[in-house]
Amino acid sequence: MTNSIATNAHFSIAPAAGVAAGHGLFGRIGAALAVRRERRALLALDDRMLADVGLSRADAYREAHRPFLDVPRV
Repeated sequence: MTNSIATNAHFSIAPAAGVAAGHGLFGRIGAALAVRRERRALLALDDRMLADVGLSRADAYREAHRPFLDVPRV
C-alpha cells in the first residue's frame, strides 16, 4: 500500500494514485470509492501488519466505517 497514514488519533488515507479527486462530481465519487476500498482493506490486515503501520484494530475499524463521502481533499 502506498498511502500515507498519520499515526495520531484522527488519521486519514490519501486517495489512490490516478484518481482525479476534486474534479467534479464524478471525480469526487471515484475518489470516495477508491478510499472506501483502501479503508476496507485495513480490516483484512492482521494485528502485526496494523502495528507495523502504527494502527490498532480499533483504529482500522474506525477508519473502515467512516462515512462514504468523508474523503480528504488533496
